[in-house]
Amino acid sequence: MLVAAPAVAQQPGPPVPADWARHPAAAWTAAGPPSPPAAAWLDLVEAARAKRIGETALATILVASPAGGLSADPVGLFTAVSGLKQVGLAADACRLAVEAALAAGL
Repeated sequence: MLVAAPAVAQQPGPPVPADWARHPAAAWTAAGPPSPPAAAWLDLVEAARAKRIGETALATILVASPAGGLSADPVGLFTAVSGLKQVGLAADACRLAVEAALAAGL
């Protein structure tokens, strides 16, 4: 039984504009960091899984810096760091993670 639903719907608050559906929130339309190319991302995962060190290192560069500089995309950076760790390049993975943290201002 929904007794509280009408009471919740009648709570006072700011009025909702009639054209609310035409103006999406700014966060929904704001440009985020550039995403890595899907092919490089998939290649990184496959190369790391197969322990191909050179291919993993090259794909890591493409995923971690899709626009030339270090990406701010946390999922892409996680994938890059994880790929390096999987092929035995843990020290390089640490360096990449620290560099990304410093670039993000942490």
